[in-house]
Amino acid sequence: MAKSPLHYCATDNEVYELLMSGKQRITDSVLHAVARNRGIFYSAQDSREHLISNLSLLTYGFSELQGLLGQRENPARAEKLTSVKLNTALSLEEVRSACAEYGKTAATDEKVVSHQEGANKFVLKVGYSELDYSKTRLLQRRKRDAEIEFFVGENGTTIRLPATEKANEIIAKVKDVLDASRKTDIPAERIELTDLVSPEARTHFFTSLVAGLSGYNLVNVTNIRIDSSHLPPPDLAADEEDGDEEVADDESDRNVEETMISAIENVALKGSSLLGTPEYQELRRKGFYTTFIVWRSKQAQTPYDIVEFEAGFDDPRKGTGFKYNVKGVHRYINGRYTTTLRPLTKDEKATLLALIEQTARRVLAELRAAQTARLSDGPEEPA
Repeated sequence: MAKSPLHYCATDNEVYELLMSGKQRITDSVLHAVARNRGIFYSAQDSREHLISNLSLLTYGFSELQGLLGQRENPARAEKLTSVKLNTALSLEEVRSACAEYGKTAATDEKVVSHQEGANKFVLKVGYSELDYSKTRLLQRRKRDAEIEFFVGENGTTIRLPATEKANEIIAKVKDVLDASRKTDIPAERIELTDLVSPEARTHFFTSLVAGLSGYNLVNVTNIRIDSSHLPPPDLAADEEDGDEEVADDESDRNVEETMISAIENVALKGSSLLGTPEYQELRRKGFYTTFIVWRSKQAQTPYDIVEFEAGFDDPRKGTGFKYNVKGVHRYINGRYTTTLRPLTKDEKATLLALIEQTARRVLAELRAAQTARLSDGPEEPA
């Protein structure tokens, strides 16, 4: 049985830091509302620091602190997901037993529940808390939920989980139970680019992904992150001091430009139609490759909604930690699109997440097959 997390009292300094750290979400109007709930009215001309200095001296109970902490949270922020495919046909009963075994050995502050959905889906939900010491004290402990879905099929079991360290730890333990039950190491396949080292192949993975979603046509790329395929030079200053030859000014300028490009590790671009911009194309020619992308695709058939997706890698250089999400949809209503992203229904989102997974695995298989074919051909024999 899970134990309730410890509740701590808050000093005036900690409340002050909490209110000061959340300017975008704890606005001046929120501060005035907190004061009015205490029967205190401040002038609209009072500075933010004056309001917070006075409010931090008040006494706050647990529920009142929870209200302030709730103001700091961003409920619209969706957590990115990742997936693992176990290339062995499992039964729902095996998955259920492995999840039940995890629940028996879970930490005392974890709440573990599970249930079956439909004929081939099992859901494991783990509530836990984590500490982030980079934040102010009252924000260091956060309650999190890891909802892990198992899709059991004839050709294997796909596991969809949050792209967090905790969720990956849970899956590793569940897999250990499954391995012990089967008395073998069940092959686990992740979407990774570790064996595709060329910048062209890694960029091709993303361009094929965004253009290859079945039933959708690419509309726009609004955010892209690229990394350099080479490391910065060891010591530019020392090389310049040791140089014995002088170069012409135009060649020197060109060398400086090349050196600056080589010293850049990653670049983030935001805008519209980024794949066709001269800046992006120039960086590609310099050896940069795509590591993260946000794009919009339009349904090829009615209702012609435009969906916004995102995908990238946790470790761009290694090509590991593939994570993705469906951010929302612009609905086509009465002959026009909604100006803001609308949330998707649960079934819609599940279908689109599966589409990303299937497309990414298909593109990855095609790239690996093409690379194998090139390697097997080898250099041409001289006539």
